[in-house]
Amino acid sequence: MKWPFLHSLDSKILSPYLTHYLPAAVILIFGMLSLHISLHSTHEQKEVLLFNQQQSENQIEAEEQLMRVRNALSSYLIFEDTQSLHAAKKYFHEFANFFEQKLGAALPVNAATELVDHNRYKEAQNEVRIQITKLAIVISSLEGMHKNEMKEKVLDAVNPLHQALEDLISHLYSTDVVNAQINDIEGHGSQLYWSVLAIGLAGFLMVLLNTDKMMRLRRSAQEREKYIADILKAEHDHKVLQDQFYQAQKMEAVGRMAGGIAHDFNNILAAMNGFAEFLVEDLKDDRELQKFALNILQAGQQARDLIDQLMTFSRRRSIMERHSMDLRALIDDNASIIKASMPRSIELSVRSSLRQAPMMGDQGQIAQALMNLCVNACDAIESGRGIIEIILEDVEPKAFENILSLRDSLPLEQDQPPLRIDDIGPGQAYLGLGSLSRDHAYIALSVRDNGSGISHTTMEQMFEPFFTTKPVNKGTGLGLSTVMGMVAAHQGALVVRSQVGQGSTFTILFPVLDSIGSTPIASAKEASAHKVIDKLSGKVLLVEDEPSVQAMMADLLQRLGMDVTFCDSGLEALDILREHPHTFDVVITDHNMPKMTGIELAFQAGIDFPGLPFVMITGYAEQELRDLVSEQNNIKALLRKPASREALAGAIADALGVSKGRKA
Repeated sequence: MKWPFLHSLDSKILSPYLTHYLPAAVILIFGMLSLHISLHSTHEQKEVLLFNQQQSENQIEAEEQLMRVRNALSSYLIFEDTQSLHAAKKYFHEFANFFEQKLGAALPVNAATELVDHNRYKEAQNEVRIQITKLAIVISSLEGMHKNEMKEKVLDAVNPLHQALEDLISHLYSTDVVNAQINDIEGHGSQLYWSVLAIGLAGFLMVLLNTDKMMRLRRSAQEREKYIADILKAEHDHKVLQDQFYQAQKMEAVGRMAGGIAHDFNNILAAMNGFAEFLVEDLKDDRELQKFALNILQAGQQARDLIDQLMTFSRRRSIMERHSMDLRALIDDNASIIKASMPRSIELSVRSSLRQAPMMGDQGQIAQALMNLCVNACDAIESGRGIIEIILEDVEPKAFENILSLRDSLPLEQDQPPLRIDDIGPGQAYLGLGSLSRDHAYIALSVRDNGSGISHTTMEQMFEPFFTTKPVNKGTGLGLSTVMGMVAAHQGALVVRSQVGQGSTFTILFPVLDSIGSTPIASAKEASAHKVIDKLSGKVLLVEDEPSVQAMMADLLQRLGMDVTFCDSGLEALDILREHPHTFDVVITDHNMPKMTGIELAFQAGIDFPGLPFVMITGYAEQELRDLVSEQNNIKALLRKPASREALAGAIADALGVSKGRKA
C-alpha cells in the first residue's frame, strides 16, 4: 500500500522526525501511562489499607465492649448485686450504639469493598441486630429469675451474638475477596512493568539514533568546562597579580620611608659621632671621661650599623662593593663565626656540591644576610636543640617556575621584586620573592632548620621593616628586610618553604654573570685603608645644609689642619668659587641639598674650574647617583655619612695628591 503523504516528505525532514520525535513521543505516552497506573494502583492500595485498618479497629473495639457486657453479667450471676446488673445494662447500651455507628452502616463503594457481597453483608448486619435485641430482652428480665435459669438464658443470648459479630467481619475478609484484591494488585504491577519496558526500549532507540549528537554535546560540554576552568584560572592569576601589585606598592612606600628616615638619621649620627671623636681625642689625659666618650662613639657606630640595614632594605646603601667573589669560600670563612654565635645544642652543617661558586656581589652584604638567616633559624628552634644546614648548589630557573616568574632578562636593581605566597597543604606555605632570567644559570644558597616553621599570615608581613615575632629584647625586625634588600640589589630571588611545627628553608638564588658593569668609585674604606693621616694643609670649601653636621665637619677639618670656608647651599658655593677663583684646593659637599644637589654643583664647577677636585658625602646613593658620580671626573671620592676622621682625611689626601701632585 502506498502512502502519498510519506512520499511527499523529504527524507531530510522524515529522518529527524523518526530519530527525535517518534521515540520521544513513545517515551511520553508510556511515561504518562506508567504514571497513571502507578498513581491509580497506589490510590487503590491506600483505600484497601485504610478500610481494612478501620474495620480491624472497629472489630477489636466491638469485641472488647461485648466482653465487658459478658463480664458484668457473669458478676451479676455470681453475686446477684444490683450494681453489676446496672453496669451490664450500661455496657450493653454502649455496645449497641457503637455497632450501629461503626459496623451497622452501609459499606462505602471503593476498591476495598467492590469485591464484597453487599447483600450477604446486610443479612449478617441484620443477624447481629436480631441477636442484640434478644440479649436486650434477656438483660431486662433477669431480675427475679432463678440463678440457673439466668445463666442458661444469658449464655443462649451472648454466644449467638458473638458468633453473629464474627460472621459479619468474615464477609469482609473472605478468601475470595482477598485473592481478588491480590490479583488486582498484580494486574496493575504487570501493566506498570510493560509500560516501563516500553519506555526503556524507546529510550535505548533514542540513544542509539542520537549517538552522534550526544558525542557532539559531550565535546561541547568538555569545551565549556575547559572554558570555565580557563576563566577561573585567569581570575585567580589576576587576583595573584593584583595582590603582588598591592604588596609591591606597600613595600615600595615602606622602602622610601626607610630610606628617608635613614638619610635624616645619618645627619644626626654624623654630628654625634664626629663630636664624640673630638671628645675621645681631647680626653686622652682623663681616661674615665674618655671611656664615656668611647661608649657614645660605640653606640653611634651601632646606630650606623642599624642604618646600614635600613639602607639595604630600601636598596639605597651608598656604595655597594660588588666584585668577583667565590660564594663557597665566603661560606667557609663565615661558618665558624656563625657556629660560635649559636648554642652548643644546635648543630650547624655545611653541604656543597660545588668546589667553587664564582659570582659578582658584595661580600659584606651577603655575609650579613647569611648571618641574619642563621640567627633567625636559631631563634626558630624553640626547644634549643636542633639542626641548621647551609646548602650550596647549582640550580636551573625552570625548577622554580611554579613560584617565581621567569623573564627574558635579569631584573633591574631598582625594580620592586614581586611577592607571591601559596598554600600547598595544611600548615604548609610557599613564598617566592623576585623573578628569574630563564637564560641565566643560578647559584642557590639555602639555610634550612627544623624549628617552629612560619605561618601564611607571618609570611605576608615578615619582610616589612620592624616586623618581628621575637620578644622586644631579641630582635629589631630588620633582619629579613635586609635580606630582601640584598637579594634585590644582587638581581636575585628568594624562595621560602615552610611547614608549621616542622621547619623552614630559605633559598637565595644568585645569578652567575661574567661582568656586572663598571667598577664603582673608591669607597672611604679603600681610600684610607693604606694610610693613616694626622695632618693636612690647604683651603677647603665645605658645603653642608645641616647646621649641626656643618659645625662638626668644620671643626674636624680644622683639626686636620685645613683652612675651612663653609656655606649651606650649592648656589652660595658657586658664588664663593667665582668670587675667589684658584683659592680653594678641594670642595667637600653634601649631595642631598635644596635648590642645587651636590652632583649639580660638581657639574657646574667642573665647567668653570676644571681642575678643582670634589669629595662628596651623602646619606645614601642610588644606582643612578653612582652612575652620575662616575661620569664626573672632578669627583674623586664618595663618602657615606657619618664619615670617620680617617675616611675623610684619606679622601682629602687622595684628592689633593691628584690635584697638586703632592701628598699630605
